[in-house]
Amino acid sequence: MAESLIDKVTSLAKRRGFVFFGADQGGLSGVWDWGPLGVRLKANVRNAWLRAMLQVRDDVELLDPAILTQHPGDDGLSVGADEREPRLGLRSGLAESTLANFENVRQASRRRVPFGIASTGKVFRKEASAGMLLFRSREFEEMSLLYFVEPGADEDALAYWGRQRLEWYASELCITRERLRLEGTGLEYEFPFGWRPIEGVHCQGSDRRVSYFDEVSGEHVAPCVIEAAAGLDRVVLASLLDAYDEEPDKDGIRVVLRFSKAVAPVQVAVMPLSKRDNLCQLASRLEHELRTTIVTEYDETASIGKRYRRQDEIGTPLCVTVDFQSLDDHAVTIRQRDSMQQQRVPLDGLRGVLRETLENLT
Repeated sequence: MAESLIDKVTSLAKRRGFVFFGADQGGLSGVWDWGPLGVRLKANVRNAWLRAMLQVRDDVELLDPAILTQHPGDDGLSVGADEREPRLGLRSGLAESTLANFENVRQASRRRVPFGIASTGKVFRKEASAGMLLFRSREFEEMSLLYFVEPGADEDALAYWGRQRLEWYASELCITRERLRLEGTGLEYEFPFGWRPIEGVHCQGSDRRVSYFDEVSGEHVAPCVIEAAAGLDRVVLASLLDAYDEEPDKDGIRVVLRFSKAVAPVQVAVMPLSKRDNLCQLASRLEHELRTTIVTEYDETASIGKRYRRQDEIGTPLCVTVDFQSLDDHAVTIRQRDSMQQQRVPLDGLRGVLRETLENLT
């Protein structure tokens, strides 16, 4: 029986240190521990989302709400020595805290509608059927935007944000456009097990907590709320599945994660051709020089072919190889992940060539 895509990605994720599974260590099912590469990948996706919300826009503010919330009833996580204090729980989403802070953010930032409030952070759900790798979790990180618009402008705003979010997945994360679609309540991705939600985009209507008096217009304003919220873990899963590729080569099958340059955990791997001291010293020194502006990794273990394959499997776009000729001509070889093409580059201009090559990658 052929191995499924989910099984292949699960195996790769564990083997290469993206995700470790709690149940495998005697822990909980539906709970994941992020390994070294997974932490980087998740951070890159989160940062790409924050750039899209904050860096390239001038109408969104950032909020970091508390994880603990007041919990009704007697079954909350009690904090402090005084049992008379309110029972506390773990938040199930970011929207409630954002709505509660609307007026605080509006006044502090001197904003007028339309504007948005973005936040990221851990949330917790009572999932009865947690599983399917990262698709359904009891603990995950949410990326949430609430965008406030004048009443009557909600339909246009909803259509606008649907297009914006679809374009972000396709252009920034380089997820295959044909595997994305806009539905009535948001965005869906074609997972191996079918079309499933990847981000909710919908209109909440008006909310009494965000009604305020606008001193400029002299009127009370009750804006409509557009919500765009995604589980970061599920977005990472879609990125892993979409980036996974296999192609035949002289050694059998080459496995490649074709990550976009924006989310690849490692941008450039630096490696000596062999473990000879003079090559290792030059390669190590080069890697330390490059790491100030480029995300690098030093790799000297196993044959050069196996190291190339490892970097392909973790999605590294470029490899730099220091060979014996480098000691004489002060040049190195750059290998591209997707095409496997190689070019010889002088050490003096290496940083510039690497940055230009990365910039031209999708």
